[in-house]
Amino acid sequence: MRNKNNAGSASTTLVSGFLSLFLIGIIVFVLIGIVEVLDYNAGVPALVFEIINMICVGVMFGLGSVIRKAVGTATFAAVATVTGFYTVIQLVFTLLAVKDMGPMWFTLISLIILFVYCLIVLPICLSGSRHKND
Repeated sequence: MRNKNNAGSASTTLVSGFLSLFLIGIIVFVLIGIVEVLDYNAGVPALVFEIINMICVGVMFGLGSVIRKAVGTATFAAVATVTGFYTVIQLVFTLLAVKDMGPMWFTLISLIILFVYCLIVLPICLSGSRHKND
């Protein structure tokens, strides 16, 4: 007999994985098709940081049920929210700055944004996993 909870979890994972891939497709289309990011000096670093961003989104929402079980629902919600903000900030920065910045400055500022994201997310995950085991 099949457990209803596992079936719901599998379908949720499937739907969230599909939506994550759809979002990634939209971002790639905007960057390559509309903005033509590779035509600019900072195009390659912009694409690299957007790929890092897409990996974060894919992991958070594609493997959300696994992460939620490991750290708890409240922690997962906080991390998912921060990941959403990081996605918006990085994408807006890329769209605004890729034309005017050189590759070194673009990389430096993108690294700072990624560092701040990690500085916020990692302690949340560590405290969530510690409290989940209590």
